[in-house]
Amino acid sequence: MNKLLPAAVCLLALCACSHQGSDQNEAAFPVQKVSGLDMSEIHNSSTTWRLKTPSAQILEKSGKAMLASPEIEFMEKNEVVSRITASRSELMLDTKDMVMEDNVVARSLRDKTTLETSLLRYSPSRKKIYTEKEVLITQNGTRMKGHNFEANPDLSEISLENQVALLAEDKP
Repeated sequence: MNKLLPAAVCLLALCACSHQGSDQNEAAFPVQKVSGLDMSEIHNSSTTWRLKTPSAQILEKSGKAMLASPEIEFMEKNEVVSRITASRSELMLDTKDMVMEDNVVARSLRDKTTLETSLLRYSPSRKKIYTEKEVLITQNGTRMKGHNFEANPDLSEISLENQVALLAEDKP
């Protein structure tokens, strides 16, 4: 019995140490992994946006979800008016704010306006998409570059600073 006492004390000490480490690392490792996530926001019986991703990792401690290849559709009267895709995204679980990164492309289905950038944010409380990064906008055959972009999710009411119109032979 005396031989087991030191082993039991060591085991309890190891458990206590490993518990501290898991608290610190829990924010870095997903608590849940989800395949085929499809979620929507609905107001007054009408869908305002729909988010789809083939896989997501939920980080509960940090209140985030990391999304792979997300696609978000914005809707009016249950009809899709624009679509944004990216290589990856971060979704804040409490506010539903999103940061979409890498190969971000937003398309208006109404007037065929296209936005390309490396980073785009969406704020549901403001109902705006925006970025401080450089963007390339193509609208009615005209292309322009600029920074500090902001617009409605359907790519209407665009605000853009330092905009430069590009000629057909100009490369972005």
